[in-house]
Amino acid sequence: MLRNRIALLLGTLAIVPLASAVTASSASAATIELRETALGQIITDSNGMTVFMFTPDSKKVDTCQSIEHCTSVWPPLLAEGTPTVGPGLKARQLKTLTLASGAKQLEYKKHPLYGYAGNVNPGETSYIGALAFGGYWYGLNAKGQPVQ
Repeated sequence: MLRNRIALLLGTLAIVPLASAVTASSASAATIELRETALGQIITDSNGMTVFMFTPDSKKVDTCQSIEHCTSVWPPLLAEGTPTVGPGLKARQLKTLTLASGAKQLEYKKHPLYGYAGNVNPGETSYIGALAFGGYWYGLNAKGQPVQ
């Protein structure tokens, strides 16, 4: 776990200068779905990339937006059109919140959702449980509970 956090810190430092290059993660078709990973089934975007929740957030509040460089590393998962869910997830639990920019960020069971700029392969879980920008970043299961 310590090795993952050190890697995250180093990765964060490497990504921060690219702040203008990464602003948001867009969802498409099946907006969010479940994927089997080393940590069990977790919510991913339609490309199979792990999505995250941020512990300081609350319903309809994306705390990351107000922290310098946070969204460069953990971009909000944005809805394009009508958001949908894959099998095993409840459509009524998928909502959006409106960001200051007017963009719509996905929220599942009251957790604003984020991508991670360092995600490379579908179903990666190495950054789940990372401590960055004043809180922990966890995956979510189908019940909307944090996966650690």
